[in-house]
Amino acid sequence: MAVATHVSRVAKDYAPYGYSIMETVSGRLTTDASAVMGPGAHLALVIVDDDDIYIESVQVVPITGATGAIAADNTDYVTVNVTSYSSGRAHSTTHATGDTRAASLDAFVSDVFEDLTVSDPSVPSDRVLEIAAVKSVANDAAINSKAMDVLIRYRRKA
Repeated sequence: MAVATHVSRVAKDYAPYGYSIMETVSGRLTTDASAVMGPGAHLALVIVDDDDIYIESVQVVPITGATGAIAADNTDYVTVNVTSYSSGRAHSTTHATGDTRAASLDAFVSDVFEDLTVSDPSVPSDRVLEIAAVKSVANDAAINSKAMDVLIRYRRKA
């Protein structure tokens, strides 16, 4: 039985590359406080154990008030990463990243959704999907203790 051309296009829009079940996951990150310059805030969100997933979008939402807003700055900036890795943190892959440098995402404004560019949307099974917020310098009030939510919309194969 033949399928009309428009039906085929609609099916691809709703199930790209065979991924059909849409899910959203979110987590809250807070950058390191004052003079701390460590690995940054990390949070494991999804353990991809049954099948591959396809990341559709990643958004950062700074929390209301002065504690969430981060001004654009090429020296004192925050980088947000979405990565995946296998057991033992082997074979890490970056799927989306963005920072508050003027040439990148610019400022993070409180309660404004900032879209990160998804560079590698495919996450293979048996991996952990993690978000991280890392400061560029050890101590600057503009980037210390900044809270933000990270939302990831992805599709899973049915």
